[in-house]
Amino acid sequence: MITSAEEFFLLRTSDHTQDYGRAINECATLETWFEIIRHYPTMREWVALNKTVPIEVLETLTYEDSPTVRRNVAMKNKITREIFEVLADDKDASVRNRLVYNKNIPKDLLLKLTNDDESFIRKNAINKISEKF
Repeated sequence: MITSAEEFFLLRTSDHTQDYGRAINECATLETWFEIIRHYPTMREWVALNKTVPIEVLETLTYEDSPTVRRNVAMKNKITREIFEVLADDKDASVRNRLVYNKNIPKDLLLKLTNDDESFIRKNAINKISEKF
């Protein structure tokens, strides 16, 4: 278990693959995740990629300024309907496009993305509908 923001930072920035693996796979308390977000803003994209990160943290990261962080949230299969809705309207096309490939995207939101302003998102959403439904 990751017990502090500093520990997460050290694991993620380590040159040892086993440390990196811990940063991706180990859990932490909700308080620790929020401590990481507060004290290590550059680690937010890595927090979103952790396999055990709680939904409350993902909800917070959904509103992050960084498109990379929001794109990483869009990759998570456990995100809520509310997060899907927010990200389906994201200002960054790469976030909306990544959402198309989330296996749990609700059909109505995928259909919405078939009308996206960006042609590549429309195309990807149409292809996904033909594969999935």
